[in-house]
Amino acid sequence: MKNIHVLPTDKPSRLVKQKYDTIDRLCLADMATKRAEYKRFNIHITSDEYIGLSYYLDGSLVRKGVVDDKDYWEVRKDYKKIILTTDQDLIKEGVQAIDDDFLEWFVKNQSCEKIETVKEQYHQFIGMKKIPLKPNYKIIITKEEAKKK
Repeated sequence: MKNIHVLPTDKPSRLVKQKYDTIDRLCLADMATKRAEYKRFNIHITSDEYIGLSYYLDGSLVRKGVVDDKDYWEVRKDYKKIILTTDQDLIKEGVQAIDDDFLEWFVKNQSCEKIETVKEQYHQFIGMKKIPLKPNYKIIITKEEAKKK
């Protein structure tokens, strides 16, 4: 199932497409570039994880969860938690940024709709207490995938 979502934005983004490009191809540009002929896009990578108070996709709309109730989210299977993004507003709110290596790979492999991610959980020890820190997601790109595209 698809977990890479490319959505248009009116805010600054490195992922752009020329409005008049008949090939419909995304490319990378400087965030400061404000050329009128560019349409800007954000990438959101989602997972089936519990959403709670996190950001999620509702179709093509980005929303923030306001209910921290597992029963509430259990029946909303169509919503997907955003775990990685290029949206600067979401990054400021704590969603992990997509790194430049993946952006460069994605521009070369735009037909890709699903990638594998690994959730790395770290902990901090305060005295004898083990306190979980915010998880870090790692994108897995195999060399074979890149060759297929």
